[in-house]
Amino acid sequence: MEKLDTSSSPAYWKKALTRLVLLTSLPPAISFFASLWWLFDLSTHFRIQYVCVLSGALLILMALKSWKSSLWIAALLIFNLSMVLPFYGQPQKKNEAKEYTTSLKLIAYNLYSGNRQKEKVIEFLQQSKAEVIFLQEIDRFWEKQLESLKETYPYSFGVARSDNFGIYCLSKLSFQKKEIFYASEEAYVPTLIAEVEHEGVSFLVVGTHPTPPVSAKYSFWRNEQLQVLAKKIKDFSKPVVLAGDLNVTSWSPHFQKLLQVAQLKDTRYGYGVQNTWPYRSRKTFIIRIPIDHCLVSSDIWIENRTIGSSMGSDHRPVILDFCLKKAPGK
Repeated sequence: MEKLDTSSSPAYWKKALTRLVLLTSLPPAISFFASLWWLFDLSTHFRIQYVCVLSGALLILMALKSWKSSLWIAALLIFNLSMVLPFYGQPQKKNEAKEYTTSLKLIAYNLYSGNRQKEKVIEFLQQSKAEVIFLQEIDRFWEKQLESLKETYPYSFGVARSDNFGIYCLSKLSFQKKEIFYASEEAYVPTLIAEVEHEGVSFLVVGTHPTPPVSAKYSFWRNEQLQVLAKKIKDFSKPVVLAGDLNVTSWSPHFQKLLQVAQLKDTRYGYGVQNTWPYRSRKTFIIRIPIDHCLVSSDIWIENRTIGSSMGSDHRPVILDFCLKKAPGK
């Protein structure tokens, strides 16, 4: 007796398409186990992409009347929306009962060591009106280019390196203290810490650029740097701004641990996700994620947060406008 060929039946194709669509739920489902393995942690970074893909998957499954599968996809979609939508709420209102300084501007920009669009970058920095700038991936070429900014930014310090972990701080405000800090002797990646003052209020600016999570070792080094830095920041008694390419998104448990231990706020809330990497090609738009950050302590109020153009880099700069809470009687 011959077997019936069911491969052309509607039921067969409905089942096959349902299974194919359900495969899209695998990466967001894996993200629930991010703390168990460095590769699982990578799955946490694409919440915007998951929202788009799961929305499409849900529409297809509903059209197929595959209701049980639709419920599973809908649950994942709701979870990922809960990770994204809070960034698009209303910015926190200033407490009018408190007194604040006038506005300051800080820029954090990974300009990419292979970037040679020096005129665009220097012009942007020159015209930015920022009080403090943190630049990452500074090599000898970029260190030399920054000399042209000495008149605008008379105070500077940092480390130029041949790898991707050189970092510099430029400032219009004089440094009361400054430190080049290494969280790990093994990774040996520098973090810059400077104390500056504005209208009688002293505060700390911290710039860092941990290793990217491209392997188990590099992921460990990144997490170690964030953990050590968080504990150090927790002990600061003054307002703090932590800025830089942290090579992690706001949705990673390692980032959340940084916020919790250091007692910092993610400045994205109220201003959108603001993807910052990768931007060297238009083709990369589908995988862009927010790995460049500005985090602040509770005594700092955010006036605005935007991102600039890439200017030859694979990153876009984060531009933060903020003011400091004055002590009573100041």
